[in-house]
Amino acid sequence: MEVGRQKLLRLSLEIDNYSDIMLVWNPKKKCVGYYDEEHQAYADVCSFAEFLAQPEDYLEKIIEGEYLS
Repeated sequence: MEVGRQKLLRLSLEIDNYSDIMLVWNPKKKCVGYYDEEHQAYADVCSFAEFLAQPEDYLEKIIEGEYLS
């Protein structure tokens, strides 16, 4: 998928009841990020290894919008 001028790979179909939030891979920065369709905002989150170590912590922060602040 493309967001602005960024090319991202969508990793998730849905995140719980948050259908407007997509978990994505940013190949340019080699990190996991997310895109919020409702607010049309993208944020980098962490490396893939960090995400796999504690996915619940990162997903909670994504849902709360902590990375967009």
